[in-house]
Amino acid sequence: MSYELTSCKVFADNYESWAGRSTHDWFIQGETKVQVLENGVILPIKSEANFSAWSGGVTDNLGNFIAGHIRTRRESDETGQVDKGYNLSDKPKIIEEKVVYCGVAHPHFGHFLTESLGRLWWFLENPDPNIKYAFIAPNDEIKYLDFLMMLGLKKEQITLIKEPTCFSEVIIPEQSTIAYDGFKDKAMKIYDAIRDSVEPKTFDKVYLTRTALPKNFS
Repeated sequence: MSYELTSCKVFADNYESWAGRSTHDWFIQGETKVQVLENGVILPIKSEANFSAWSGGVTDNLGNFIAGHIRTRRESDETGQVDKGYNLSDKPKIIEEKVVYCGVAHPHFGHFLTESLGRLWWFLENPDPNIKYAFIAPNDEIKYLDFLMMLGLKKEQITLIKEPTCFSEVIIPEQSTIAYDGFKDKAMKIYDAIRDSVEPKTFDKVYLTRTALPKNFS
């Protein structure tokens, strides 16, 4: 399977650099998998003073790191990559409930679209309204709930982890999008579902601008 583009229009300052990236085949081979962890602990994000290293994600009940958020599969200290947990001074909160770990709810609009939705292919294949979907976030906020609800999630299904919490079962779908590496076979299901949730319009052209956005909008 390949999604390589044969031609495209690129509007950027460094045309040669971006044209090459735009026509590159970013498809990642291999099955998109899912892991089920009993008595899994979800840790909220902790960031270092320079914000270059994030800790958190999912650990087992012995503190072993299981899943976080991948931005590149290469060894990296990339800002926003969650690749380790941390020690707890107290026991985590306990909830006897099954949840799906969704990863980082990124505060930046574009990164939310391209990174934070990547595990939700599992919801599209298993649309159980009784299961909750858990995110972690660097600022304890999910800014773009509308996109989650466009996929079919209900607001009451979405939970933001603000303190270490142990769940009876944590379902961990593999990321279908990796920011600096590409995307896997399940990724397009997510964007197709969002597209299909929007009523088609008959405009000949759509003009996009950021000039009217609030100054603190990212």
